[in-house]
Amino acid sequence: MINSTFAKNFSKIALAVTTVSIIGACVSAPVSASTLVFEDKFEQENDGKVTIEYAKFAKWNVTKGSVDLIGREPFKFVPDVDGLYVDLDGTSMSAGTLETKDEFTFNPGDVFDLSFQLAGSQKGLGDDSVQVSLGNLFKETLTLSPDKPFTTYTRTIKAKEKGIMKLAFAGIGGDNVGLLLDNVSLSKTLGAQNPTTSVNEPTSGLSILTIGIFGAVLCICKKQAKAQIQA
Repeated sequence: MINSTFAKNFSKIALAVTTVSIIGACVSAPVSASTLVFEDKFEQENDGKVTIEYAKFAKWNVTKGSVDLIGREPFKFVPDVDGLYVDLDGTSMSAGTLETKDEFTFNPGDVFDLSFQLAGSQKGLGDDSVQVSLGNLFKETLTLSPDKPFTTYTRTIKAKEKGIMKLAFAGIGGDNVGLLLDNVSLSKTLGAQNPTTSVNEPTSGLSILTIGIFGAVLCICKKQAKAQIQA
């Protein structure tokens, strides 16, 4: 009888400790969510019509040179893609720079996931380049051959300080032949230091609680065993 009672009570101890451990794991785990802060597929520009030296973008400013909005006849250079995209070296013979109208704030620990598609000029006139930048957090120059098909590029960028930035694509060159840009998106995950996205309970406090529960139940087991012996 004593062994049976002890076994039952020991099972309760194990259940209690397991429950507290699971709760501790859930509470201690950082909770974060990625939020889409910018996206552009260029399909809504200019009522869906191609045009050269286009500058009336809904989400971008052309801060230097010129770009062309192409992708449909008579400027359909990628046969298997049916939709608008941007030639980063417009017909003004001066490569253009696209910069987002929106600014994006960041704090230390924030993580940005940048995704975009680039293709070569499809005109067979040599390699072309673009400099991609996200404020002072990120800067990279990509060079593609003219026959390069649309390829998705993804970059993960972590902020080390607080600030405000814009996303930019700067064409390099000036010969009316540039890289083609499409499907740009930017997502943000708040850093762990932000209390709205992370709940961290000190593990020491949970350890003390676990030990307390274990000791209390064990004490009850001993008292029950002693009472049975005396009976």
